Amino acid sequence: MLLRRALQVPLGKLAHQGDSTCAGVPVGRGGRCTFTGVFRAALQPQERALVLPIEEDSPAGRLRPDLDAEGVVSLMVGAYLGEPLRHGRVEADWLDRCMKMLRLVLDGRA
Repeated sequence: MLLRRALQVPLGKLAHQGDSTCAGVPVGRGGRCTFTGVFRAALQPQERALVLPIEEDSPAGRLRPDLDAEGVVSLMVGAYLGEPLRHGRVEADWLDRCMKMLRLVLDGRA
């Protein structure tokens, strides 16, 4: 699936950015490194790369025309962050499992 390939790179970059510090990135009040701020700083460079393929595929008929791209990305990022919290790591097959679960939402068929 084209969408899976498009999402793989930004999500991979997000995983590596989560290990960085907040140095020089204004996160939270007064530039403090907060829990939420660290994740937002890591996600911001990848956010458009995650939303864009969904926004392009939806009107082109490859995905549902009424799809909420921002909502789908929020669900995927939440699921991605939940993996290491629940299991200690993100398994190599995580994106495939996630895409399989979201298939009905994305294009309305199994």
